[in-house]
Amino acid sequence: MKENRTILIALGLISLVMIVTSFLYYAERRRQETVKKTSQQMLDVESNVLAASSSGDLEITLHFYRPSAILDNLDIVTSDETTKSTDQDITIKVDPLPLDSSLTAQTERELEVSISENRSIFRTDDIVLTARQIIHEVMKGPSTEELQIFAPEARLRQIFILEDGTAMVDLSRHAIHPLLGGVAVELAALYSITHSLKKTIGEISRVIFLVNGQEQPTLNGHVSIRKPFM
Repeated sequence: MKENRTILIALGLISLVMIVTSFLYYAERRRQETVKKTSQQMLDVESNVLAASSSGDLEITLHFYRPSAILDNLDIVTSDETTKSTDQDITIKVDPLPLDSSLTAQTERELEVSISENRSIFRTDDIVLTARQIIHEVMKGPSTEELQIFAPEARLRQIFILEDGTAMVDLSRHAIHPLLGGVAVELAALYSITHSLKKTIGEISRVIFLVNGQEQPTLNGHVSIRKPFM
């Protein structure tokens, strides 16, 4: 009798855990859908403004870096042996070459590290508006393969372009997809934005990243963003 009671209690606890887990899962899905819908509405408003003031379409080339390939091309340099891993200066050994056309690369190694994709955005004389469109497109991910490293609720808060060619990109907190993470994923996100901006807008020579309007030691706990990305 005692064993049966124990089994019933255990089954009851398992059922409770499953119910709570299901509730949290669907609550999180609803939250993400709400955030995505709100962000889309904001983008729609911005797109309508751009459409009304633009002078046609502008063809751009976006550069998406593969996290798995980046792992094989890391050059981690630490000036102090006691420096924590989150404060390391991390760079990619391979300096990507300009890509000629959509989904093609000049070398096999380049193709392994990143892919390129042509897209159309609104043409405008305001380079800040152009930069905003580029980042929005990068955060959508490539259309040709599963390579979505940005979180559904990730958004560009603001961007400033200084006279010395520095672009200050302010991203929302937790910009990286929650199911991903690590050095390679954060580097892929940072370099995808950096090189897509630099190769399209000649006035931009380097990119500084902020999180929620503040300077932070890392983007999402792994890669240092204390220094500009070139």
